[in-house]
Amino acid sequence: QRYYKMANRSYLDFAETMGFIPKAEPIVFQLYCEPMQRFRLAARGHGRVLPPEAERSRIDTYMDPLPFWYT
Repeated sequence: QRYYKMANRSYLDFAETMGFIPKAEPIVFQLYCEPMQRFRLAARGHGRVLPPEAERSRIDTYMDPLPFWYT
């Protein structure tokens, strides 16, 4: 039960009986985040609702739809 908890049948059954998850189904990780891309596109001027001008560069820089590390 220690490894690959997102797909380990034994762990998923245990987690369901303990109430950690609603169903004993494999957990799918979503790497690409569509809502963050919509924020980024809004900062670039697309769409009906646009963020304030002062925040656009920050949103465009940090709202990357793929995970990344920055310092």
